[in-house]
Amino acid sequence: EDVQLAFYRSIPGLEKVQIMRSAYAIEYDCVDPTQMAPTLEFLDLPGLYGAGQFNGSSGYEEAAAQGLVAGINAALKIQNREPLPFEIRDASVYYVGPTPAKPGTAIGSAGPTTSSRMDAYTPELLDLGLRAMIGKGRRSEAVKEAIQRNHAVYFVCCGGAGALLSHAVQEREMLAWPELLSEAVTKLTVKDFPCFVGIDSLGNDIYEMEDEE
Repeated sequence: EDVQLAFYRSIPGLEKVQIMRSAYAIEYDCVDPTQMAPTLEFLDLPGLYGAGQFNGSSGYEEAAAQGLVAGINAALKIQNREPLPFEIRDASVYYVGPTPAKPGTAIGSAGPTTSSRMDAYTPELLDLGLRAMIGKGRRSEAVKEAIQRNHAVYFVCCGGAGALLSHAVQEREMLAWPELLSEAVTKLTVKDFPCFVGIDSLGNDIYEMEDEE
């Protein structure tokens, strides 16, 4: 505030100016978000991507995440590669490679796989808006830092209990890459899924607590 006042008084004619109340206000040009695809590409202007506060978002972190999404999808388009076929923002990921479903069931045995297999990719997904992960085992320091940075959470469930866990899955919908079979990306609808917090949004790690004990 003192710097602003000194600046104004340096202008000829404003040497004795007084500021009655300081204020912060910025006006943005804005677009209708419905004009954009989930990839942040404009529907009427293919090849043009937009991100940030001008499309109705708020907050620097959200604007930065949108910039990353728009940049990734723009790069994929230039390379003639498909964009991500599902929305990662606010999603929860369960690391699982289920067995084929029996008649009358939504899924086969659905125990968690070792989460560290995904550690190389997880920080980027968290920065894109992933909110929660479910799996088993420890996570890397880079993943824990990304969890804290993005206020996310890592849940842990019991390994070796795939048949029991499958009872909590009510529906399963194919989202992407069905040719990968059990490794395909699917949407699961669950109820009363038994898991507990392994790493919370503050970085508290249950595995480190176990080591201390």
